[in-house]
Amino acid sequence: MPRATTSATNTTIDATKSDGDSTEFTNVRIMLFRHGQCHGGAIFRGHSDVAPSALGLQQLQQALTHSYERLGAPDLIVCSDLGRCRQGLMTFYQQHWPNGAGPKVEVTEQLREFNYGDWDGQLISDIYQHTPSAVEDFYADPWAFTPPNAETMAAFAARLDSLWQQVLTSVLTRAPACAHAMNAPDNRHNHSTPCVWLVTHGGVMRYLMAKALGLGQHAGIYSQLQLGYGAEVEIMACLDKGQWHLRLIWPSAVG
Repeated sequence: MPRATTSATNTTIDATKSDGDSTEFTNVRIMLFRHGQCHGGAIFRGHSDVAPSALGLQQLQQALTHSYERLGAPDLIVCSDLGRCRQGLMTFYQQHWPNGAGPKVEVTEQLREFNYGDWDGQLISDIYQHTPSAVEDFYADPWAFTPPNAETMAAFAARLDSLWQQVLTSVLTRAPACAHAMNAPDNRHNHSTPCVWLVTHGGVMRYLMAKALGLGQHAGIYSQLQLGYGAEVEIMACLDKGQWHLRLIWPSAVG
């Protein structure tokens, strides 16, 4: 199996097959999708398993449909195990592949949102009313301030870096399956780039966007970048001489 190690901006990977031949795949398209609107109001959702609203299910459906119509079926889908992500994805999957013959789906807690600890599931306004300075410090720099009993940003980053490594390694080791998927009747790919869907949360997407841009522990991407419900973000991972280089692809109205 290929070996991989991660850094803040790039992933270095041994992409050599056991027979000594290099893999043919040099690019992987990663599509990130945020869940839709949820019940519960303006809370620190984190690991709380709040249900999506009817509108929220529609928002995620629209994002997934847009990617499917533009690029075709992905080669692999990885989804947060929390219901606000999982329910919308399963609805989409059953509509498009009712016989279960679609892409492989992996559901994992590794794609969960940041764990807010004692704040998890609580109204943001209530926490702010009782500890305004703590909330302000967290939003100013989540790397420097951790809510009570919460996941540290370092642990959050390590969890996502590990998943990112696993996804890239999986695509390389599944090369024959990816090639087969691209030739399937329901796949509209007009290129040879494997595609992976990550159905996840706003904090996860912000971290991966910062990773692609090489921003490291820049706090602004968490406090100043708005990602709406059903947001869709594309990252291209390019393998060159054993090292992955990431590019954030900005959407364009022109095809």
